[in-house]
Amino acid sequence: MKALKIWILTAVLLLPFASTELMAGTEVIPSGEVSTETPESARVKILLNRLEEIKALDNSKLTSAEKKQLRKEVSFFFE
Repeated sequence: MKALKIWILTAVLLLPFASTELMAGTEVIPSGEVSTETPESARVKILLNRLEEIKALDNSKLTSAEKKQLRKEVSFFFE
């Protein structure tokens, strides 16, 4: 009975070391290849590009309805 307790205690104490050996076989992505761009930041880039397009438009050739629509779109960016 005493030998069984020693074996169980040994197994419990060696368990943390065994898990690190098992983890050694997994593939780790180097930190230089990890994409830091989140979907939210990608959406922000798209919105900023659209804002730049709107700023580049020649407003003198637009109708008042088109100008109003663009103002609505721009105000949506800043909500």
